[in-house]
Amino acid sequence: MKRTSILLLTFLLVLSAAGAAMAASVEAEAFHRLKVTVPEVTKLELTKAGQTIEFEDIEEAGTYTTDESFTLTYRCNKKVNWQLKVEAGKFKDGQEELPVSALNIRIVDNNETYNILGQEAVLDTSLNTGAKEKTIEFLYELKIDSDFSDVYAGEYSNEVTYTLFVP
Repeated sequence: MKRTSILLLTFLLVLSAAGAAMAASVEAEAFHRLKVTVPEVTKLELTKAGQTIEFEDIEEAGTYTTDESFTLTYRCNKKVNWQLKVEAGKFKDGQEELPVSALNIRIVDNNETYNILGQEAVLDTSLNTGAKEKTIEFLYELKIDSDFSDVYAGEYSNEVTYTLFVP
């Protein structure tokens, strides 16, 4: 019986050693390399883009605001220093120029204003917003501070341009 126990023990040791050796040796291996692509998105959408926005009739100096607000939705998910810029020229009717002291964009959420009359303003950057989509609601605000008695009748117009600058 002692001899059977020794033989059985020896057999189990040999079997364990063989199993461990088989488990340690890899006969074949295969793998997949996974790849995901996130496409670049550059988006700029303006409500009523290309349309004429009218202020009420102006008869004297003062501050005039558009009756309705507008939205601007934008996104750039490129890892660059993008900027959202806006600019406007001057109000003209042929050779005549309306004596405007400021043309502001007033953001509805925080009441922040940007004067864009004859200049460019940066509304947002990648440092503030990152890659996420953002929508701002705003009004146009026209300020006329000068003497209005010398202004000729006419339809004065100006163009406001929004640019998502991506280097």
